[in-house]
Amino acid sequence: MFENAKWIRSVSTTKTDFYDQTPAPYLARGFELPDEPVSATLNVCGLGEATYFLNGEIIPDSYRPTVWTNVLKNVTYNIFDVTCILHKGNNRFTAILGNMHASRLESSMMVSPQLIMQLDVKMKNGEHICIVSDKNFRTADSPIVFSSACCGEIYDARREIPGCTDAGFDDSDWKIPIISCGPGGEFKTTQMPPIRKIKEITGAEISPKIFDFGEVTAGYVRAKITGKRDSVVKLKYSERLLDDGHVNMGSFSQWKYPDMMNSDMYVLDGTPDRVFDQIFSIHGFRYVEIEGEYDSIELTAVVAHTDLKPVSEFLCDNEVINKIHKACLNSILTCTQGTMVDNPRRDLPWLGDIMLSCEANVINFDTYGLFDKILTDCIDEQRPSGMMPWGAPSLFPEWEQRDLNGPDWGDSVMFHLPYYTYLYTGNDALIKKTWNNMNSALGYFKNLSDNYIICSDIGTGDWSAIKPGCSKEITNTAFFYWDAVMMGDMAEIIGEDAAYYIELAGKIKQSFRAKYVSCSKMTANHISELIIPAYTGLLENEEIQDAVERVSSEIENSGNAFTFGVLGLRMVFDLLSANGKGQLIYDTLMNDKPYGYARNVQNGFKTLPELFNPEQSLLLSHNHHFFAMVDSWFYKWIAGIRYENFKKRELVICPLLLKDIKSFSAVLHGVKVTYNDGKLTVDSPEAFKFIFNGHTARYAPGRHSFEC
Repeated sequence: MFENAKWIRSVSTTKTDFYDQTPAPYLARGFELPDEPVSATLNVCGLGEATYFLNGEIIPDSYRPTVWTNVLKNVTYNIFDVTCILHKGNNRFTAILGNMHASRLESSMMVSPQLIMQLDVKMKNGEHICIVSDKNFRTADSPIVFSSACCGEIYDARREIPGCTDAGFDDSDWKIPIISCGPGGEFKTTQMPPIRKIKEITGAEISPKIFDFGEVTAGYVRAKITGKRDSVVKLKYSERLLDDGHVNMGSFSQWKYPDMMNSDMYVLDGTPDRVFDQIFSIHGFRYVEIEGEYDSIELTAVVAHTDLKPVSEFLCDNEVINKIHKACLNSILTCTQGTMVDNPRRDLPWLGDIMLSCEANVINFDTYGLFDKILTDCIDEQRPSGMMPWGAPSLFPEWEQRDLNGPDWGDSVMFHLPYYTYLYTGNDALIKKTWNNMNSALGYFKNLSDNYIICSDIGTGDWSAIKPGCSKEITNTAFFYWDAVMMGDMAEIIGEDAAYYIELAGKIKQSFRAKYVSCSKMTANHISELIIPAYTGLLENEEIQDAVERVSSEIENSGNAFTFGVLGLRMVFDLLSANGKGQLIYDTLMNDKPYGYARNVQNGFKTLPELFNPEQSLLLSHNHHFFAMVDSWFYKWIAGIRYENFKKRELVICPLLLKDIKSFSAVLHGVKVTYNDGKLTVDSPEAFKFIFNGHTARYAPGRHSFEC
């Protein structure tokens, strides 16, 4: 692909009055077709971000189409079927290129906006016409004089070139582009769904120049503005208001353009009812505050995210649980922006966050393409030592620091994504893809350890805990053990020898128990120091029961509150439910007195905040996906649909009948379980084991009903 195409870029050096960027360039070419095309395929990549036009139309699914990667290693291009857009006679292809992340922080990986494309057209007579990017293209400055993902766009309507994307446009006064060497990465396609504009929300002006869209979401705001020529109107996006009624913009002093963070700006040309539609920017917001003068304005929120395909459903007769479930889905979706980001307000791909929510993700959505992309980024970013940076793609030099690197955070994502993909789908391709890299990461963990205990001060301990103090040594060693166990399981799936991993896990467990288990009890000072070893298998049955009782007492004594952080939460739902404490999990989820899931959804949250107390920090987001791990519990325990015995992927139906839930319906990857008035119905395409009230029986695929 692209054998005869060239990377091309703008020749512009013009700086505007806004910051130090040159305007986003147009790169375009007109061409003629002798007849109607039979087929036409466009292969194209625009860096850092792009939007593509053919004959004046935006090509479908070309909203923010450029997949965010380490372009020194991989350049992902898009493939579009454009047969229906082309026609006999004059045609015109146009791209507008934005800076994407290039203006947020300095990085050696950032490249100037540039384009490569190849359009293959097959004619009725069998003729093949190929249009490629080269010096036959022309370039000019667009009206977008500033662009940068979360830092937004500045659009100067006075600089528009009418009709410049239309067929037959005369671009003879445009400049010839520069041939570029390109970023150097290998060309690849992607299996991930595109980012799409999903829905629109009309805003209400709740006070002068303050608009409320009713929910925290991700995307941008379309503005319809009438005002005087040369007027500058700025939209400031925020998830919350300050006490004085103005939007809280947070503190982003480390960004290159902090005053443009989560903002868009328009310079008016005096045209009445001008509609401004964003091309490159992404914001996390509920509120928008307007600065500047205008005669009239209408704002519409456009919700946009990667269009993941739902594969599961859950609904019960408890509205609080339903709201928590919907908030989980909303956060997962709106935080999926070509990869999984920390939150749309900051737009950083933290790997530890992805690890925490990955089971809930793969339960609810077809995540194969997304996970494949994330693991490709991990492979690209893994150091020769086996270490992973905080995030991937790793854009920023400070991500090389090691204080958050470790098994209990981003490093383990390499194991968890392939593991849970296989568990729920039976697809082992991601295990094979990352096998060597997982071995490298496991070797890194081993080199960090002293007698199989990881005692260096890395990792998180337990992030976002209300009660801090969880030992990093315990969490990192537990994840080291868990990852080794996963490797042993996955080895057998792809025909590798599991003996080494089983032996390694045994040595880690032996050393851990010698240091932390005494008199059949886990010695611990923090609740997560009980949860994590018990869940991962470092404790034996009697010790697990003791840990469960101590964890349960701590939750109850805290007023039925989850006072621990995200690592403990990742495991506590399964741990307590598997040991007879499912009702306590439910009661704690339903408790709206302390900070937690119920309180937040009862207070109107439709996404999951980054902390249970979302007002604790004005910097932290009201939309974050890592607390979505709770969503797995609804399927696995309320509905009782889960897979046991990783190697055999044994389907088990074992519903947890709670005192306040009288009916539910769940579909997990085609397995449907419904419960109503004491009757449970299972519709399963595969054989399953049914467990209820101590009785176990096996059933063939099909529909089965049980009295419960």
